[in-house]
Amino acid sequence: MSDKEDLKDVLKGTVKNLRTGKEFKFDAKETHRDEQQGTLRFHGTMFDPEIDDGFHLSVIAVNLRDKADSGTEIPLDDPRVLLIAYTRYYSYEHPGFFYADKKKPGFVTLQHSGVRINGRLQFTTEAVGDDSYEVDVIFDRGPLE
Repeated sequence: MSDKEDLKDVLKGTVKNLRTGKEFKFDAKETHRDEQQGTLRFHGTMFDPEIDDGFHLSVIAVNLRDKADSGTEIPLDDPRVLLIAYTRYYSYEHPGFFYADKKKPGFVTLQHSGVRINGRLQFTTEAVGDDSYEVDVIFDRGPLE
């Protein structure tokens, strides 16, 4: 990753609905990172690209047991991966939680540059109803300020 201004505090890439074959740009308008009890959590939120009504949200979230060494590629079935998911809040009563399918290829690459983390995340979700997704994003996030 780069320290370029356009790659600071981002989580962006593509999300593809495997049922419809449509691919959407994911460009989080808000990112968050924290470390609680030794875990590393980060997520990015944007308006749901499949609804495009400026109201419903989509989130890509990662929770790792600890920070990994710089340049480490962590497979999804590694015990350090606590949670990777794509969530669509198309209904607040019944949001769609699409968890990473750990039986399919996927990874998170985590790098450190001082207090910043950055890397790449690729995964396919488990199906919920007829829908499942392929996610391919890059991320960069500093600590909370």
